[in-house]
Amino acid sequence: MKRRMGVFAALAVAVLVLGACGQGGTNGGTRADLQMEGTAADGQQEDGQQKDVQAADGQARQSEAFAETAYQHPEVTVISGEESFIPVEHLTYTVSAAAAENGEKETISDYGGYFQIGDIREMPIVPYDPQMRVQSFPAPQGGVGYRLYDQDGSMWESGTVSSLEELVLPRPETDYQAELRVSFGTEENGEGYQYFFQVTAQGPSPGLQLLAEPPQGLAGEGSRRQEIAAGKGLGALAEQIREDQLVYVPLGSRLALKFSPAAEPVQIIAYDLVLYDSNVGWIEERQWENKREMDVKAPEIVLGVNPIAQERGYPEAYRTGGVIRGLLLRCRFADGREETYSAAVRTDAAAELGTGDVYATAGEEGGGIQAAAGEDGRPARQAGCSVP
Repeated sequence: MKRRMGVFAALAVAVLVLGACGQGGTNGGTRADLQMEGTAADGQQEDGQQKDVQAADGQARQSEAFAETAYQHPEVTVISGEESFIPVEHLTYTVSAAAAENGEKETISDYGGYFQIGDIREMPIVPYDPQMRVQSFPAPQGGVGYRLYDQDGSMWESGTVSSLEELVLPRPETDYQAELRVSFGTEENGEGYQYFFQVTAQGPSPGLQLLAEPPQGLAGEGSRRQEIAAGKGLGALAEQIREDQLVYVPLGSRLALKFSPAAEPVQIIAYDLVLYDSNVGWIEERQWENKREMDVKAPEIVLGVNPIAQERGYPEAYRTGGVIRGLLLRCRFADGREETYSAAVRTDAAAELGTGDVYATAGEEGGGIQAAAGEDGRPARQAGCSVP
């Protein structure tokens, strides 16, 4: 509107100047008079444009001022002994402030609802330690709500503390599950989250690495042996994706399990998940059905095609390494300890979309994790993340 007013003023002055030119021929107007009037018109036009620029700059600075109160994605960690664990998180609400066209501040909010404790799968199992604590960056806004549940989902304690430093988790007589409700940012720019983890009386579980061995004869990206550190719990899987430091593993690669310190699992159940992003709380139920029990004597996974990655709507399926696969390994050990390990990798949707094109085929049936072996004793090259 200001720009239009400036232009209109310039046009009006120009009309007056032209009128003066006509009058100069009959009434004796001088060239100096015309130059002075033209200079005045130019000055008014430049003044209008300068005001427009100042107004735009002012609105931009105001938007930047609102944005400065925003924050990075919060990092919440449970510390127990020498280990740290990433809880399963769920976004409950967002609120943000921005500058409207009129320069005023407007607030936009969105409510995502709350998960029930029974909705959460594969939360990290945190060994109890008297000095265990929950820490976050940045610090929460306001108080922190907490709820404690039995394994059957019955809540037996709840409350609010003013900060995470004041949260004291009780020693478990039996394993229990914890839910935290935390807000970050400010009242004008902020988000609210739920965080879930399990507290156990058992000792620490061993670490796990996946040793990815590419198919023989493969050249290019992903052609070297790689070590992939596995996290613990579904929350660690989300963190790996969020950090966007996933390695590319070609289809047909063999992933051997290496526990440290050495441990003897008596049962391993493997899940193969196709993920769109780090929001692991919204995994389709059908994907949890994509599981197989592994041979504990020689635990190994062969990364094959998962048909879900080829379905319409997966955004990066056409790109080499454009598919995120999440591997969850639920382990039970001889001494009774239990743990769910997680690792995320980038791979291809189909054989023809990556460097592993000659080593995997899109099988016509099933998919996910399948147990099969070829004539030479090696797993057959078939659909899914196969377990020999």
